[in-house]
Amino acid sequence: MSVYYYLIRNSGPFVKEGRREITEAEWRVAVAADPDLAIEQPEQSGPRGASSGVWAVWHSYLGGYPAWFVLLKNGDVEVKEMDEALFGKFKRLASALGARIFCETGEEFT
Repeated sequence: MSVYYYLIRNSGPFVKEGRREITEAEWRVAVAADPDLAIEQPEQSGPRGASSGVWAVWHSYLGGYPAWFVLLKNGDVEVKEMDEALFGKFKRLASALGARIFCETGEEFT
């Protein structure tokens, strides 16, 4: 089973009212500031579809394949699965975006 992780600015991943979204402009700035990342559309649509948001790729990810991050239309950043390298990258992005890391079950990671 795949687990999804999110960068969000809210008190939890299920907050509906008063959401503080990450904007596309902020996402593009954070990605541009990281020399390992680039804004790029995936060739394969994947489970969410390439049009589901603004994608960034980490081609030099040591997991043996490119790692993809997506700013979803709801203003949260999503990544599928997590290992130590991805967690480190996600922590740096969280810091740059003033966001927190949660998994789909609502557990927060620091």
